[in-house]
Amino acid sequence: MYKCDKCNKEFNKRHSYIGHCSSHNRGDSYKIGRSKNKEIKKTKKNCIHCNIEFDSPLKLGGHQAHCKLNPKKEETIKKLSKINKGKKMSDEQKKKISESRKKYLDNNPGNIPY
Repeated sequence: MYKCDKCNKEFNKRHSYIGHCSSHNRGDSYKIGRSKNKEIKKTKKNCIHCNIEFDSPLKLGGHQAHCKLNPKKEETIKKLSKINKGKKMSDEQKKKISESRKKYLDNNPGNIPY
């Protein structure tokens, strides 16, 4: 059992104890904005090439790799194609993708599924 010297809180695991103790050193600025239920703050991120706004880092990364204004677009595409070269999808995977695209088109008739 580990006990914090500053607030007398007890911990079963050493790593939990060490993490807790380091929080005392961060000061009050660390506590601002943190909540008990650990809500994820959604922040908008912008493409460094064209400044389009995205709400997900994953979407932003995919966009930036293929952005028309990206000066290294061709190089990036070559790297990505080498990563997937030789990998084949099973018929089951292809069927899942096909079904999800059909479902998307049914729900979003004005959009393209890719």
